[in-house]
Amino acid sequence: DELFSLSDIFRLCTDPDFLLQTIGCTSRSSIDRAHDWLIPVISSHPGTIDRLPPSASCFLLIRAYGNEGDKNNQLLELSAPLLRHVSDCLTGKFGDADAFLAADLLLADVADPEADRRRCARRVLQEALVDIDVDETTHHMDDVGSCDWLFKLLHVEHAKSLMPIAIKHVSHALAYERGRVLRALVLALHKYTEFARHKGLVRTCNFVFTLCELLSIRPHICSAAMDRFSDFRDLAVKMVHNEFE
Repeated sequence: DELFSLSDIFRLCTDPDFLLQTIGCTSRSSIDRAHDWLIPVISSHPGTIDRLPPSASCFLLIRAYGNEGDKNNQLLELSAPLLRHVSDCLTGKFGDADAFLAADLLLADVADPEADRRRCARRVLQEALVDIDVDETTHHMDDVGSCDWLFKLLHVEHAKSLMPIAIKHVSHALAYERGRVLRALVLALHKYTEFARHKGLVRTCNFVFTLCELLSIRPHICSAAMDRFSDFRDLAVKMVHNEFE
């Protein structure tokens, strides 16, 4: 290896791509199993990050932003190039399929029962979509802070393809959040379902039913959020009232 640098040749080879073949499938468990040897490889050859499947970059970045990033300097140093790759995937640089894979993994973590995983996924999405321009005439959210990625998702290139999984995961995330995050999720879910309706997508969520279920299951949490945020309260009253008209 010292004479011919075979390890470097295999790492950089793309036809066939030995790196991807060694990782195997793109599932979370496969990336987790490859983690220990994959980090040194991409640390020594950062250019290989663009060859990683979207799920790998997303998973590694979530780990970098979590507790592991505090313990693993190599992983933390890779956060910038990993973020660029995740951002390129989400915004459509590598096509519809990669955008879907990245969004699916991150949004699934937004709806995960584990609070730290949800926090890290929201941070990844916020930073990955920071450069997305939103038309102020259609974006009336104030004081969303680190949740404006929810609304920027509507403006990525492949938003139409992402909406079904966004609606699915955001609906599930309502069970775990409170306060400002819960309010942002509800307002975003309303926009998602309206977007899906206008685009003629198969209906995957009845917003009013989901909202009523949320109010029924988490009345005290919702009441507190509505007391703080008038737009959340106004939307709930309007939608439920319209349903009975």
